[in-house]
Parts: sequence; C-alpha cells; structure tokens
Amino acid sequence: MNAPNRPKDSADLAALAMATDANGRVDLTALEAHRLILNNQTIQGLDAQGLVNSITRSPAYADPKGREEVGTLIDAISKRLPPADAMRFDKALDAANVNESWAERNFEHYVQEPVAAGWDEAKARGNAALNWTDAQISDNLAQSRRWAQEVRDNPQNSYLERAAGAISSELAGSGQDSYGAMKGATSHGLSMLGDTVDLAKFAYEFRTDENFRNLVIGAASVYANQAIDDPGKIPRDIKNAAVGAWNEWEKGLEQATRDGKAQEYLGQAKGAAAIEIIATFVPVSKLTKLGKVAKVADGIEDLAGEAGRVAGRVERHAAGELGEELLELAHDARKLQGKGGLEGKGADLMFHGLAGVKRSQGELGELVDGLRKAGKLDGLLDSGALTPKELGYLARQDVSMFNGSVSFEQAITKSVGGRELSALTRAETGDIGEAIVAHKLAREGYTDLVPIQNNSGHGNDLAGLNPKTKRWEVIEVKASVIGAAKDQAGDPQRLITARLEKAIEGRGHWDAKNMWEQDAKATAERLIDNHFDEATRHLDIDSKWARVNLEKDPATGHIRGEPQIERWQTPAERALERSNSPTPTLPILPGRTPVSPEHPDHAMHEQIRTKVTELGQQHGVSGEVNDRMTASLLTLAKDNGLTRVDHVLLSDRTASLDTATNVFVVQGSINDPAMLRAHMPTAQAAQTPVEQSFNQLEQVNQRLAQNQAQQQTLDQTQAQSQGSPQMRIS
Repeated sequence: MNAPNRPKDSADLAALAMATDANGRVDLTALEAHRLILNNQTIQGLDAQGLVNSITRSPAYADPKGREEVGTLIDAISKRLPPADAMRFDKALDAANVNESWAERNFEHYVQEPVAAGWDEAKARGNAALNWTDAQISDNLAQSRRWAQEVRDNPQNSYLERAAGAISSELAGSGQDSYGAMKGATSHGLSMLGDTVDLAKFAYEFRTDENFRNLVIGAASVYANQAIDDPGKIPRDIKNAAVGAWNEWEKGLEQATRDGKAQEYLGQAKGAAAIEIIATFVPVSKLTKLGKVAKVADGIEDLAGEAGRVAGRVERHAAGELGEELLELAHDARKLQGKGGLEGKGADLMFHGLAGVKRSQGELGELVDGLRKAGKLDGLLDSGALTPKELGYLARQDVSMFNGSVSFEQAITKSVGGRELSALTRAETGDIGEAIVAHKLAREGYTDLVPIQNNSGHGNDLAGLNPKTKRWEVIEVKASVIGAAKDQAGDPQRLITARLEKAIEGRGHWDAKNMWEQDAKATAERLIDNHFDEATRHLDIDSKWARVNLEKDPATGHIRGEPQIERWQTPAERALERSNSPTPTLPILPGRTPVSPEHPDHAMHEQIRTKVTELGQQHGVSGEVNDRMTASLLTLAKDNGLTRVDHVLLSDRTASLDTATNVFVVQGSINDPAMLRAHMPTAQAAQTPVEQSFNQLEQVNQRLAQNQAQQQTLDQTQAQSQGSPQMRIS
C-alpha cells in the first residue's frame, strides 16, 4: 500500500499549519497561497517576480478554465502579505500582465469606490455628501489624479510665475509674456512626459516614495546637464528661470525636512509643482527617457512591443540585463560624477534613488549584476548608494568587482558620505570592519564566505574555507576608529557553536526573514553536520579573531584598515600567555593601584575613568580598552604636572594627521590660555596593559616624591640661611 503524499520540506509543513483551522479543516486556496509565499522568500524579502513566475508557469494558468481561478488565488496571496510585499507583488503582476493593472486596482480602491459611494449619498443628502466624498478621496493618489487631469492643458505654478517675472525685469516684454512662454514649455513638457507615464501615478510616487523622488530628481539633473548641444533644448532664459524655480522649491523641501514637515510639504500643491518644473527644464528629447526610467524603477517598464513585452522582460531578467534607457542614464551619470560639484551630486542622487528603489523591491542584486554586465558598475560604487554591509557582500561574491576605476576603499569611504571617522556610529564601524576583513579574505582566495548573523548584527561575523589549509574558519571581527579594536574575549567553541545552533533553529531574531545572508542557515547546518562531534561537543574548525583599527589615508582620504587576524584562544590559553609574558612588571600590592579608594591617585583615576567611559560610548568601545586608556592617561597626567582632569578629548583631523590620532587630558577650561594639557597616541593609550601603566605611574610618583623632597630640603636650607646672623661692613 502506498503511503499518502507528504510535504517535502519545512515550508510545506508551515503552509499546511497556517491553512488549517481550529477544527482541523484545511483551506486549500489558503494552503496554496501560503506555500507559494514561503517558497519565494529570500534574504531581501519576498521574491515577487519569482512568486508571479510560479503562478504563470503552473498548469492551471495554461488552461483557460483554470486561469479563471487564478484571481481567487492572487487575492488570497495579497491578503496574506505585509503591505510592502503586497505592493511589490501587485507590481510584479502588472509586469507580467496578470489580471488588471496596479493603477486600475488602486484607482478603483482609492477613487472610484469612494466617489461612487459619495454619489449615492449625494442623492439622499445633497451637499453634505460632497464633503464626505472629498474626505474619502483625500488620499495622495486621488489628489494626484485630479492634478494630472488639469495640468497638461493648464499648468499653474507659482514658482515658475515668479521666475518668469524675474526674466521680464531684464528682458523686453511683460512678465505675462514671459510666463506665457514658460507656460507653453511646461505644457509641452508635461504632455511629452504624460505620453510615456501615467502622470497621476508618477506624481503619487514622487510625493510618497523618497527613493523614487531621488531617482527622478537625480535623473532630471543628469539630463538637464546634457542639454548644451541638444537641438531640442528649451530657450536659455526659460531654462534659467526654471532652474531658479527649482532651487526655490528645493530649498522649501529642505526647510520642511528640517522642520519634520516634508510629507506635508510634498502632499500639498507644492509636491506636484516639482514635476511641472522638471518638465520645464529637462530637454524635450530627454523627457521620454525620464518617463521610461521612472517606469523601469516602478517595475512596470514597457520598452518592448506589446506582443513581446513579457517574454522580453523575462529574457533580460534571466540574462541579468537592464533596459537601455537605464544603462544610458548610468553611463551619463558616471561622466558627470567626474566633474564633481552640483553635477556630480545630481548623478550621485540618481544612483541613491535607483538603488533605494531596487532595494525596496528586493532587486538590488539584479541591478548590480545588470550594471556590471554592461560595464557600468563603477558609477553605482562611487555614488555612496551601497552600504558597507552591501559592499562586503559584493566582495564576498566576486572581489573582482573592485578592479575597475573605483577601489574597495573608495567605495567604502563614499558609502558613509565621506564623514570623519569620529562621526561613524558603532554599527557602521563594525560593518566597515567586517567588510574590510571579507575583502581581504576574498583577495586571498577564501571561498564560501558567509556571515552567520541576524539583521541586528549578532552572530558569527564571518565563516569561510581557507584555500591553503582546506579547513573552515569562523572569524570574530572587532573594529575601532580610535585605534582600540577590542582584544580577544570569550570561549570560541561555546560562542561559535551556540550561534550556529541558533541560526539553524531559526527562531525569533534568527528567523529566516531576520537573517542578513540567505546562505547563513545552510552554512551553519553544513558546519554542524560535518564538523561537530556530539560526544565531545567540539567543533572541528579554526576560530580566528580579527582586529581592525580604521584610519584615513592622508593622501587619498579613503578609509582603510589592515586586519590583524590571529587564532582565537580559549580563556585558559589567554591566561597562560599572560602569565608567561616577558614584559617585566613590579609586584603591585593591594592598595597600591589607583583603582582602590585608599590610593592617593584614586580621585584623578575616577575623573579620567568617567570621561573615558563617555568617550568610549560614543565610539563603541568598552571594557578592557577603557581600563587600559584610563590607566595610560592617569600616568600621562601625573607625569605632566596635572592635578585634576576636566576633559578627555580626541584630536581633530589635520593636514598630516587623521581624526583621533592623539588623545588629550586637559586641566581647566578648553578656551583658557592658562589651561594645562598633555597628549599621547590614542592607539598607545588603548593598547598599553593596565599593569604596565600602573608600574610607570609608581615610577612617576617616586620621581615626584623625590623632587618634592629635594625642593623641601632646598627651601629649608634657604630659610635657615636667611635667619642666621650675617656680617655687615659699615
């Protein structure tokens, strides 16, 4: 007797559980919906395109009768997705021409349904119902729809009107004539743009999606900067006025953002005004391209003929190819990056917006692959649009991506906006350190490099296969911007094994949706299955500890750091190493260390410790590093004659030194010319063992005591000589 069919994996089991009610009844439609959702999850979230492919490739979809039931399945899937995933799923359905379009579905939901309900109410209640209807369709999409219905024939833009008035003060003719010419240019531009995209949806996305907005603004900047030799360019005076209007609009957005009112600003007529201005200063010949780029970003591009649209898109996706408009834009933006200034900033903004849109759609990997295949990846790397974590991922996948004109160090530096090291957050510092280690190991030929971490950064920082030893290594990475990367701590066997087991269990913060790397669980299972001895609880891998002290190259300004990678020792091994240390130390008796309240330097030690702890919290440093720095600075202060410490400060960047190269102790006000201060290299202060600093302190105190005794003897001798009888000659 054959056994009944059983689910083949955990996703099917989970789907079955979610589709079963309290009475044990299974909703077959819900079962299929859950199964498809779970089987199309990736590290970047829902693979919306894969989900749609699963539907369209099914036998039921090929059968006209079965296709009639697909709508029910799609509805079941949509109801079980988070809002962001549901939006991506809807857009992927549009791209494949499955069911009605996103615009039709949403226009019906946001506009037609409320209007119809309002009309029925109006017949009964008159004008009161009209107010109710307005409230129902106050959504941004409805507002955009009303704007789009009017603006192509009759643009009304106060920014452009003021700009036209400025022109008339310099040229013959009235402001009305200037505005009339500008109004004509705006109408024509909007008409060209509207022939390519749905203006209402374009405006809606512009108002509500920052990434889409950055892409459009950046692309418009790129196209406008190409207009010098463009035969279709608009008259110079109108373009200059439009640019002036744009600058005014952008300043308003910046101020609204600072005031926390950006959404309110964009939701008003001012939001749509930006599109009118863009349609005026972008050359007509480029407006169609701008519209197509917007459609590409929105996942509903229509660059091929109607008959071959779906097939062409699938083929390009499978081949890792991007639309020609997008590739051309990336090429043009890269050229502007080389100019720097406002042109370069506009190009960078375009890449930021494009990467943000694709990241939200779960298609950032496809964007990178497409740009790389076309030889146009450097612009994205040089824009700062990719995070340090994403750059580390690229290095692990194929380190040769950084063999072009943009080095790994340059890409890392751009990813944090060129900020000073002291401005980096603790998480950014850690991500950069891990990316640098991953890049180094990838260069050395390590394979299967995978971080077994959740999205909070907890876990094993990196696992990989050493090409020389053919053994697995798990590397713990610690990074610092003040030369104080943390020393080894913890038991490697216990910590590594526990983290691997959590990744395999996949619960809570370790659930698949909360994991950074999609291969993390598989790698963890591989290590446990093949290299873990249950009897001894021993994991037969090589554990490593990597310390990365970040600095900026004085010549290039790029962030760099040479990883110091060593075997991660057990606590017993570290204790034995310390006991065998060749560093000569004097015995420190109880009560002789400044940590003890009985010690005469305890008060100054506590002053310094408090300020070092505050400094450490700002830079993600704690524990032993703070203890070493406190002991070093106490010795420094005493050796330089300070009797108290009011400030502990890190040095600023200079022409020859990077930020935080030195650490200062200050007695008195920072602005007081009479203040006392002393400094030493930050790395030295953070790395000198506490015992060594305290031994040096004892020597300093002995010297100070001797000097004090000598001074007292000298003072006594002088006093005695002044008080004794003296011979006088009269």
